[in-house]
Amino acid sequence: MYRKSVTLLLVAMALALGIAPAAAQDDPTGVVDSFYGWYLDYAGYDETTEEFRNPLADGSYQEREELSADLIDRVVAIREEQGGFFHDPFLCAQDVPESFEIVQVDPLTERDAAVLVREYFGFNPHPKVFVVSVHAQDGAWQIADVICQESVTPRGVTETFYNWYLEQVPGGDALDESYPFLTTDLNARIQAARSQREPGGGDPVLCAQDIPNYVSVNPVMVGQDTATMLLREMYAGNPTPRMVTIRLVHDQQWMIDDIVCEIAPETIAELLYNEYITFMRYDMERGIERTPIADWSIWPWAEHMGEDLLASLLDTYRSDEFRPADPFLCAQDLPSWVSAAPIYGPESDSVTVEVSGAYPSGADSFASTLLARLKMATSADGTWMLVDITCAR
Repeated sequence: MYRKSVTLLLVAMALALGIAPAAAQDDPTGVVDSFYGWYLDYAGYDETTEEFRNPLADGSYQEREELSADLIDRVVAIREEQGGFFHDPFLCAQDVPESFEIVQVDPLTERDAAVLVREYFGFNPHPKVFVVSVHAQDGAWQIADVICQESVTPRGVTETFYNWYLEQVPGGDALDESYPFLTTDLNARIQAARSQREPGGGDPVLCAQDIPNYVSVNPVMVGQDTATMLLREMYAGNPTPRMVTIRLVHDQQWMIDDIVCEIAPETIAELLYNEYITFMRYDMERGIERTPIADWSIWPWAEHMGEDLLASLLDTYRSDEFRPADPFLCAQDLPSWVSAAPIYGPESDSVTVEVSGAYPSGADSFASTLLARLKMATSADGTWMLVDITCAR
């Protein structure tokens, strides 16, 4: 099993925590690491007894000193009320992950902290993220709550805002107020657009007249202080989602700064390249040998790449020939992320996009390096696709 790692980064967040009894751990990281380390090792198949162990089913979690008595009582109550569990309240998932890592710790007060946890499943490089609330009493820390809907990362902020918004729309509650997780400027623009909207006009937040059944969020680019998310709105009876671009900025916390009712070619380019970096880094850290793009079935690469380019890349990756640089990335080293900018040509259905990689250049600083120029073209349904790559070096 890929073992857990701990990296501490301070972020801003506000959570209300309950008071819990003393625990044996003396810091927020230690208590979370101890409990989830035990939980993942305990759950699953036991070769000694040849039985499957489930801490929720056998109640063994109730004996853990890392948990507050109040949290244990609440988990017991969930089982009694539901006759079981729809999902694991500690893992915020139905399945047991292969690994977890603590990535952010926010000391809220001397006795309260919020710990951001990632958990990974199978060969999927996209983790489930949730927040563990930790409280100290008499110098000892315990887990007081597990919050499955995090609002710390750009993806979490976007999901939290849109789930909140979908709850408000049917009755119109709170729609004339300032919205949470939006910058002051975007709030003002949305309120102005709502006041000027004609009957039957599109909603400026949803970019549509109808209300979607649900939404999902895919990260496109996450940099130091800016991020881009792809919002997919799903409607009943329509398998094709409506896609909206969400842009965020970071100033003490992530906030949505712009909602764009279309997907630009540079957004598709950033999505493809940052997905590529995510998969490559995940495989390299775990020693997983997969053919780039071909074996990454979790992500539908063919949706945004031309057939000839995709076939050429796969032939190159499957060959044994020496490659001085990655043919897709146009570099030997993985950047932390990439950004893209369009250089529009004379044709409306074709555009050149420049892709630049951000590489660490010092403490909390990054240098941008031009990697490639891409030719983007529209498909039959109007979707932008990558059809050619010219490496900058």
